Amino acid sequence: MLAEGIWLACPAAAQAEHPAVAIAAHYAREGDDLSGINPYIVALFALNEVSHERNLGEVREFILWYLKHLNSRDRFGLSGTIDDYIVADGVERSAGSYDSADGYAGLFLHLVHQYVLKTNDVALVRSHWKEIERIARLLVALQDRKGLTRALPGSSARYLMDNCEVYGGLTGYTALRGRLGKRESAEWARVRNAVKRAVIAAFYDRENALFFWALDDGARMASSWSRFYPDAFAQLFPIYFGLLCEQPLLKQQLWETFLARHAASLAELPAEQRIVIELTRVTMEASLR
Repeated sequence: MLAEGIWLACPAAAQAEHPAVAIAAHYAREGDDLSGINPYIVALFALNEVSHERNLGEVREFILWYLKHLNSRDRFGLSGTIDDYIVADGVERSAGSYDSADGYAGLFLHLVHQYVLKTNDVALVRSHWKEIERIARLLVALQDRKGLTRALPGSSARYLMDNCEVYGGLTGYTALRGRLGKRESAEWARVRNAVKRAVIAAFYDRENALFFWALDDGARMASSWSRFYPDAFAQLFPIYFGLLCEQPLLKQQLWETFLARHAASLAELPAEQRIVIELTRVTMEASLR
């Protein structure tokens, strides 16, 4: 499984001053190009740093960078999204696009909550509450009547991984509201619970006892344990982000089947995928205590 220091490699000193690149550099391998910044991937790296309580100052700087680079109005008319970026010769520029609106936002809110749990840095949240709330409102804007979020505006695709990240993000956002002493909100509880209900109702494949990895125009994309990505990998997300707390047997079954089918090939996976697996392992161990 994932060892605590396994990702440390050769940092790209020339660009490591950039907050996102500084985090990504800890996970770089020889010859990796760090000029492209995918905020979602860097957020996963930052989440791993938080889980090991290391480089927390760098994580804080990345969080501040992310909040500073939110779109006030993107090409879809949405507020609270963030583009991918390119850094070259010390200059950054927007790539003008992002892979998903819901996944980026949900994961980032989850990261901020986990960072605050480790550091008690409530001051950061208080100082940037308007931006954090804007990200949470983005998730509401992407939510359909059933409770699921779309990956992109105008798209019919709803993804299991993204919606689990949204649930985790809304869980974190709700907790951060409490840390700031804000009153409990029936609205946010309704939004968060709607995601969970919809994921279980729409994505769970009862016949095969695993989750569909996507829904698109009413079609359900069946998962197979024999295909790692996205099928088998997606099964980890309901576990890690807490959607199966009331279903411990299903949670255990999914985890054990994943390991039985894919444990032998984990070392070959990209860092970001191994991080998700390790976080899920820690979650499973905690649930069995």
